Amino acid sequence: MKKIKAIIFDFGNVLASFDHMITCRKLADFSPFSPEEIYQCIFKTELLEEEYDKGLVDSLTFYQQAKGKTQANSQLTWEAFKKIWGDIFSENSGIEKVLERIKPELKLFLLSNTNEIHWKYISQMSVIKHFFPDEKQLILSFKLGFRKPDMQIFKEAIKRANCSSEKIIYIDDIPEYIQTAKELKMNGILYNCKKEPPVALLKKLEKFKVII
Repeated sequence: MKKIKAIIFDFGNVLASFDHMITCRKLADFSPFSPEEIYQCIFKTELLEEEYDKGLVDSLTFYQQAKGKTQANSQLTWEAFKKIWGDIFSENSGIEKVLERIKPELKLFLLSNTNEIHWKYISQMSVIKHFFPDEKQLILSFKLGFRKPDMQIFKEAIKRANCSSEKIIYIDDIPEYIQTAKELKMNGILYNCKKEPPVALLKKLEKFKVII
């Protein structure tokens, strides 16, 4: 095993949990559709979220698209939508204690499929402020125009790490994304904070000798 130089973290369900259904339930208050129908429309059938995550549309345009597709009434204002769309994240209690144990010489990065409104909420979370304060640490889909599992966003992460991919650990909750990282010869750790406590991630990291 090569000595690890960098660790790249996914955000959602790794550093914090999230639930898109929170958004869908709140949007249903303005729409004739059920939360489940809204979920299918925004996240599955129409792929509105995917285009927004890639930065192909701006936030106001996305609001107008989502409002139109869900047939939301005029009470769904831009200000109301921003809070409904963005306020879906919950702290992974204890994760900061794990990051504090990572050897200080290792470089940390965040690789996330996210969008402008979500990022405004995510960037205010303690774990981001404390461990990912530098813009260079942030590999964000909406800023780069690529979204996981596109290899281009992983290649950008390797470039930022400035070391061979064999010396990088990539952590995600989605097996498909771990597989893409492994195809690029990164080391993968599958971790989901909705199913596992932070100590489980700590134990997985210990195997790579990156914990003090």
